[in-house]
Amino acid sequence: MNRILLQLAASFFGTYGFCLIFRLRKKWRPAACLIGMAGWGVYLAGMHWWQNIFPATLAASAFCAVCAETLARLCRVPATVLFIPSVIPLIPGRALYYALSNAVSGDISAAQVDFEITVIYALAIAIGMSIVWAFWYVVRKMLENGRNPRCRRDAGREEGGR
Repeated sequence: MNRILLQLAASFFGTYGFCLIFRLRKKWRPAACLIGMAGWGVYLAGMHWWQNIFPATLAASAFCAVCAETLARLCRVPATVLFIPSVIPLIPGRALYYALSNAVSGDISAAQVDFEITVIYALAIAIGMSIVWAFWYVVRKMLENGRNPRCRRDAGREEGGR
């Protein structure tokens, strides 16, 4: 339990550090840090349930994207401003470091294994955020079409017309 709390605290402060690097406004830093910490919690829970990095990272990335989109609407800020710092804890720094280190030292088989892990993480992050952003795009378009009668397909048609 202490290890999980330590990891959650580290993800919060790691996200905060990247908020500083990206010069995120002070009023949005707590939201981004909480999303990053909660996303890491989803990753830890996913690893406990599935014991596989792909679904755990995919779920955590999708969770971060949903939270970033929701808070972006409330705070009137672009979602990427909140999403990018919050997904930092999910980035596979260790696997990428060892892949490059092993490649430079000439251990190609070990480099290949670590590179494959890095690609799995990267794909899971990209797919998770893409699914959520595609869903938000479709919902937003449906809401816009429902509000504006000129955008609907049947707008302007007579009852007996095509």
